[in-house]
Parts: sequence; C-alpha cells; structure tokens
Amino acid sequence: ELFMMKLEEMDDKLEHMQKNLGDYLKLKRQNLPRVFFLSNEDLLEIVVESKYPTPRSKHVKKCFEGIQSLTITKGNNKGKTHQITSIVAPDEEEVALTAPISGCDKVEDWFQKLLESMQAEVKAFFKENKNELRDALKRNANPDKLGNAIKTSKGQYLITSCQIDWTNEVTATLTSLEQGT
Repeated sequence: ELFMMKLEEMDDKLEHMQKNLGDYLKLKRQNLPRVFFLSNEDLLEIVVESKYPTPRSKHVKKCFEGIQSLTITKGNNKGKTHQITSIVAPDEEEVALTAPISGCDKVEDWFQKLLESMQAEVKAFFKENKNELRDALKRNANPDKLGNAIKTSKGQYLITSCQIDWTNEVTATLTSLEQGT
C-alpha cells in the first residue's frame, strides 16, 4: 500500500511537470509562430540546445521555406561562439551572410536574427548601384544579357526581381486603366 501511494504521488508530480512543460512550449510557439508545427520533441531540442545552432540547423528547413541547412563555424575556447555564416537552399545554392549570426540564448532571438539577416541580404542586393540582374530584367533588354544574368544570379534574387517587376507592371496597368488611358 505504501508503494501504491508513492506511485500515485510520483504520477501526480509527472503530470504537473508535463503540464508545465506543455505551457512553456505553448508560450514559445506563441512568441515564435515559425515553430508552431514542430513536434514537442523537436521544439524541446531547439530550446535546450539554445547556445549551439547545430540542433536548430537540423530543424530550420521545417521553419523556413527554401532553406535546407545552415553553414556554421564552430566557436573556440576563447569566448568565440558558434556563428551561422551562410544559408543553403535545397538546390545547394548558398547565400553568404554579410554579418554572421552568433548564438543567442533565446530561440526567438535566434530565429528573428536569421529572418532579419535573410531580408538584409536580399535588400542589400537590390540597393547595389551596379545590379546586372535589375538591368537585364528591364523591358526590351538584350536577351544574351538577360540569359547571363539568370545563370549567374542567386535564385532568391531572381525570384524577387521578377516579382517586383511583375508588381510594377500590374500597378502601372491598373493605374492607366483607372485613368482611362
């Protein structure tokens, strides 16, 4: 009978711990929607190994479309932390990060830094004064120049350039229709 009481007490404690863990993971999902569909085990692995990006890298393809993996440089004993230096797409296209991402204690901060870094890389590309892709995509551009730009450009830049051009053309068309021309 003493054994049964002890077992019931341990069961109650286990239930309490599982509830607290579930609440904690729910809070993480609310703060970081990109991990909403990860299993509890995957999310727990990401959170527990927060100082090291390797476990996060394993799950990044489930959270960010178009990313297969991350290139990570290992830290050393002299205070240098692990750093994410590039993003690798499923087709093995690699985009180097201008500002490598260092480890963060909170997974939300790490994912936010990754998102901001990806956006900054694409934005920086489009702000370049000499952007061959942008010039090649202009209407009536030289077909050879366009073909070369497509072959040498990163896919993300090419897709974004095409979407910008399409949006500009649709906007211009709708504006001209609205003005009755």
